[in-house]
Amino acid sequence: MSFFLAAGFLRTKPSFDKSHTSGGNLGIEDIAAGLRWIKKNIAAFGGDPSRVTLLGHDTGAALVNLLFVLPSSKGLFHRVVLLSGTALSPWATVHNPESIRLSVGQQTGCLSASAPLEDDIDIGPCLRSRPLQALLEARLEAVRFMPRIAPSLPIDPDIPDPAFAMEHASENFITCEVMLGTTTTESYNDFNAADIQYGFEEDQRNRVLRTYIRNAYVYHLNEIFSAVRNEYTDWDKPIQHPINIRDSTMEALSDGHTVSPLIRVGYLHARRGAKTYFFHFGYQTKDSDYPQVINL
Repeated sequence: MSFFLAAGFLRTKPSFDKSHTSGGNLGIEDIAAGLRWIKKNIAAFGGDPSRVTLLGHDTGAALVNLLFVLPSSKGLFHRVVLLSGTALSPWATVHNPESIRLSVGQQTGCLSASAPLEDDIDIGPCLRSRPLQALLEARLEAVRFMPRIAPSLPIDPDIPDPAFAMEHASENFITCEVMLGTTTTESYNDFNAADIQYGFEEDQRNRVLRTYIRNAYVYHLNEIFSAVRNEYTDWDKPIQHPINIRDSTMEALSDGHTVSPLIRVGYLHARRGAKTYFFHFGYQTKDSDYPQVINL
């Protein structure tokens, strides 16, 4: 991913203050600015500013969810649709904005290679002086199942994390109607074409799950792996077909990084009497390139 695509979520200064001068998460503020424009002007186009629905899919759903919990977004929208993603998904936010800032700063020449991570330098002015090509050539580390760049926490000085915000949500959170949706295989894009077509054996399944758990969690990694493997293994079948192993692995990943976070957001929204809707899309066409389950 190029820096150009990531610029809206790059934190340019180590500290985070209420003036937002540290940069970072400006992409969310851009969306909010667009929504304020809609509220002010949509009536002139025949729209109703009191009936604005905000919809997002995958990463877009995570951004919508983050906007949903910000106090400053009150009144900007009245219904929310989250499709295949939430702010609670492991891939929805980054937890290393300082290392990203350091990498981008050094690649663009805005920080020296020896610059300490805590050095209080805002690289924003320097980046604005760089030619477009220099920004496009900046590269970020790829970690499987995790984003190269995304909003970083805290989203707001008064909101330490999205889960806390939704657990202690204000009026804005419970007065908006929410629809959440998931598909049968949310982890389809986590695998290559050969994995999808032929499946794989248990040793590859174990490597995939261990990689996901190592990158998504911090503590008790072996215990989490054992629990996931036990839950998503059909112990009644001593020999597993590679396609069945593929499907159970995809189900484990789908539940871990998308479905479970969606259900939690739905619970946090509905438990105080808010209008909450949940759907599962499982239709598969006859021309799908995703082979059916083999029951052996």
